Amino acid sequence: MKRVFQIGHNDIRLFLRMKAGYVWLFLVPLVFVYFFGIAFRGPGAPSNPRPAVLIENRDTGFLGTLLMGELDAQGMRLVDQAKRNEAERGIRIPADFTGKVLKTEPVKVEFFQVEGSGAESAFLIELRLIRALVAMNSHLFELASQSQEPVNEPELRALTKAENPVSLKAQFAGRNPAPAGFNQSLPGTLVQFLMMNLMIFGGASIAGERADGVLRRLAVYPIRRWELVIGKVYGRFLLGGVQIIFFLLLGQFIFKVNLGQSLFAILLTLGIYAWVAASLGVDRRGGEERGQDHRPLRAGKLDHGGAWRMLVAFGNRAGNVANHRSLCPDRLGDGCAASTHQLRRRLGNGPFQAWRAGVVRRRREHRRGEDVQILKCTQRSSPSPADAEG
Repeated sequence: MKRVFQIGHNDIRLFLRMKAGYVWLFLVPLVFVYFFGIAFRGPGAPSNPRPAVLIENRDTGFLGTLLMGELDAQGMRLVDQAKRNEAERGIRIPADFTGKVLKTEPVKVEFFQVEGSGAESAFLIELRLIRALVAMNSHLFELASQSQEPVNEPELRALTKAENPVSLKAQFAGRNPAPAGFNQSLPGTLVQFLMMNLMIFGGASIAGERADGVLRRLAVYPIRRWELVIGKVYGRFLLGGVQIIFFLLLGQFIFKVNLGQSLFAILLTLGIYAWVAASLGVDRRGGEERGQDHRPLRAGKLDHGGAWRMLVAFGNRAGNVANHRSLCPDRLGDGCAASTHQLRRRLGNGPFQAWRAGVVRRRREHRRGEDVQILKCTQRSSPSPADAEG
């Protein structure tokens, strides 16, 4: 497992050096969180929403206006005909509302459905309408019981503004309120960009390492295939962990997002999700090389219907690619300065020195073999003592 950790830590170190990666890792998701949170926050608190209601007040008296104020106090957002498309339901106050109420005659307030609206908030609006009518009747009864004078507007308005000795607090049942605003945009954006970034960055980095020959050079080390695969997945998993921690801290202290009752369950779920996304990002073909016999390095026996392909890391003769003839036609000096510098930057100083020592050792063995062949040819071509006497 030591090699797995070394590969993963080296990959995350190389990625964090790229400044362009921070844009898609932090900046772009943050912009999406902010604008979607503003767009879908809606009126009112998530636990106590304010549905839009179309009001048609045909009454010219003061009781129609007082009823509209009571509807607003009960938690409804009143809209006019200009914003009719936003309303879920409609309330129509009849023209003789004030006159019939003052004469103590029964009057009906019409509750109707707006064309094209849904039924999500219908029961909530109906319940708040009943509460507003009950509150209106209670004010009229209280004012009539205090004085024998007819009901007048100043006294009734003063009574409605007075503090009630009994109040009712209503909200949705359950531990957590319905998600809205940043409580909805931050989790959704985090999950979306977490999978997108891990799959894009994972596939692009594997393709780049394969094109640059990094995977082939790793083949000369005593690294097993499963260690290479798990190490690559582990590096992308660390990248997803950085993004998860950043947005959870941002949501907790900046956007005031409700993280629920169990933070451990959230971290465990996001961790499993990040590992799966990182595995899919590594499980891709890193380019096409013709004329070579490749063996697939599988991250798992998954069939993605042709959309995702297995990672191809190295061929049957992987050990020969570390030879100095395939790495560089020149010596390891000036003629190969660019290649060795790039290899040192990608592998780190320790693995690079081990690779270079292996190349030098194989080169010496090759030269010794050539010297032995030259010596044998020289011994065969030299004349024997019998031939010399003859």
